[in-house]
Amino acid sequence: MNTNIHTASAVGNSPWERRLAVLLPFVAVGVAFAPALGAGFMADDWAILALARHGGSGWDYFFTDHTATYSYRPNGMLVWHLVIQLFGWTALPQYAVQFLLHGSNAALLALLLLRLGATPWRAALLGLVYALHPIASGTVLWLADRFDLIAVNGTLLLLLSLDAWRCGRRGALLLVLLSAAWAAGAKEVALAVLPAALAWVWLAGKGRPRGERVAVALAATLPFAAALAMRWLIFGSSGVDRTGSALTLSQSVLTGGSAWIHSLPMALIGSNPGMLITLLAGVLLLVVLVLSAWNASQPAAMTEHRLALVAGLALVVFPALLQSPVTAVMLVSPDPLGLSSNMRFFYLALAGLIIGSVPIRWTSAGLRWIPASIMLVVVVLLALPAWNAAVAWRRVSVTPIKQQLATAIGEAIRASRYQPGCMLYIEDIPEDEQDVSLYADSIAKAQLPPGDPRFDCLVVSSSLTLLALTSPRVSRLPAGVAARPVAGIPERVRGLKLASRAIMNGRIQVHFPDRLSAHEARQLGGVHLLRWDGSALVEDAR
Repeated sequence: MNTNIHTASAVGNSPWERRLAVLLPFVAVGVAFAPALGAGFMADDWAILALARHGGSGWDYFFTDHTATYSYRPNGMLVWHLVIQLFGWTALPQYAVQFLLHGSNAALLALLLLRLGATPWRAALLGLVYALHPIASGTVLWLADRFDLIAVNGTLLLLLSLDAWRCGRRGALLLVLLSAAWAAGAKEVALAVLPAALAWVWLAGKGRPRGERVAVALAATLPFAAALAMRWLIFGSSGVDRTGSALTLSQSVLTGGSAWIHSLPMALIGSNPGMLITLLAGVLLLVVLVLSAWNASQPAAMTEHRLALVAGLALVVFPALLQSPVTAVMLVSPDPLGLSSNMRFFYLALAGLIIGSVPIRWTSAGLRWIPASIMLVVVVLLALPAWNAAVAWRRVSVTPIKQQLATAIGEAIRASRYQPGCMLYIEDIPEDEQDVSLYADSIAKAQLPPGDPRFDCLVVSSSLTLLALTSPRVSRLPAGVAARPVAGIPERVRGLKLASRAIMNGRIQVHFPDRLSAHEARQLGGVHLLRWDGSALVEDAR
């Protein structure tokens, strides 16, 4: 049994080179995305913030519906909860955690590449690519997408733990169990690492006692099995039926998987450059995978390269399938990546492609100036767009009007007097601040302390309000406020409404109000009508 880290990658490389290869991607994240530390909350961020602030104990996330959707993601919600408990509801600490997670992912990826036989300069280069790629920008800047960051974090830690077991490190079995639990409770897509993990146990465990291999395989598998079982227990199904799609599971896999594969070359390029360049990028991607598979399949190939190929293929293929119920909805538009947050669907796959490229030999040792030059070019080409994306995100998320609106909504609900059936109705929110309209209730509730009775007051706008949160005392929408119809359902069940439901062990009731006109709001009792006059919310006396 080889107890060295990996002789293939260690020979001729000093410890400081290897440490630098791991440190550089982490530092690059901090520098490139620093402008976004001044950004604010956007869209779904407000809903997660309100849920995390009023949801009660952090342990509840593991044993109850905590998102009112199809998601079972307790680890991500727990991180939100802990950050709020430690630092309050401001955005800066949440962004700092976001960048720490992504920076650690880039560093862990570089470390894994070193363990799999990559030289330090190559590990650093590929770690920098992962740190600064447009896929990363589209994922890390949206706070609500922390689940993907944690899923990749757990995935990389699991592979590194399995490598530690392969090298005979003490405590590796416990590390495998903990890292698998971290990944399994992050997001559904993390399940993609399980086939790779089991393949690693089989490939790297040859000659080991059967009992030891079974123990490691169980340590990697049981957390995922527990997460799937808990999901079924909570939802009474896989949860796919709660995505809002009219497609069956088989249709979703076909439609969503095809849309994901079609969008992958565009995601790797970072934009939609047209059919020809996208096709060329797809061909290049296929060539890389085939060449890597060819090199890893040779009789003299290193075990590390075979492990890299297996992990890379699993992390590319399975995300397409696991995310298909959602990508069947999100990636079927003519410009699927026009919404930058859709890059999140490729965050794990990008790590897989990088890992899977390890078996490909790039240069000989005498041509080190070539990779050094490539590294400089890549850093410049990717770092500047990443910086610009962070600047743009800050500019969009903290516009003066958005900040004024969020503050005014919080002040309005705190100034209101609680009474059963109370409701704040807000008119004239600017059209370019529609995320404020959609999440007006969440914005208000996020600014209330836990236990405040005004949590039971609905906050709706003249545009559609996506959801409203109350305590269980308000079991249904007030009279005169209709529930929103389910979108995208077959004709035979048209008219089905989104019913109010309890989450967080009954601590929170989630409602889905339909659009309410100003005229309809004025006919209701107990409604406090407010109007945005361009600088403040004022009483609507019309």
